[in-house]
This record gives sequence, structure tokens and C-alpha cells, in this order.
Amino acid sequence: MSGFESVAALVELFGLREDPSFPSHLLVIQYDGMGGLISLDMSDRDAHGEAPVVSWDPGSDARGGPEQLAEDFGTYVLRECARALGRASVSNRLLRGGDECIGSNTVRSEERS
Repeated sequence: MSGFESVAALVELFGLREDPSFPSHLLVIQYDGMGGLISLDMSDRDAHGEAPVVSWDPGSDARGGPEQLAEDFGTYVLRECARALGRASVSNRLLRGGDECIGSNTVRSEERS
């Protein structure tokens, strides 16, 4: 992203954040580039204090509210990093059972020795 695109994204982000229909309980973490704000829903934290990651845009209320993208920030970041690296299968294995995946990677590492 060029400097100009970054400034344009920030201007749009702040414009959306000033929208009177934007819920005050959402904490913006990312602009999706299509008019939506990726946010933590601070009103819906679990027993560990983790907030779900949601996507909000000006039409969200008409569709029943923001769309939940992940149950927590860690899950969202892991999925986005895996997607960016083109390794969604790694993300899925980690989300299903991190210990099993880590264990199998450890075995493979030991086998190479």
C-alpha cells in the first residue's frame, strides 16, 4: 500500500468511525478496504475476557448486526496470517488441535536429525 492509499484508507476509516450508527462497544482493529470495519465486540466477552472479532459496515444493522468473523482475536489473526501465507491447512490443523499439530511437527523435526 502506498503512502497515498494509506492516507485515503485512514480518512475513510475515521469517516466510518464517526458514523452515528457505528456501535460504541466496537473497538476497531482493521479497515477491510470495502467499506467495513473489523472490530472487537467488547460487549460480548467470554469468561476469559476475549471478545469476538466482527465486521461492521453501514448496512450491518439491516442484516441483523455485525457479522462475526472469529470467536477471538487470536483465532482471527492466526487465520489471516495463514491465509496471507497461503497456508490455510496449517491454520485449520492448529485450530482443530494445536498439540497434535505441534507434536507431529516435532516428530518430523526429530526424524530429520
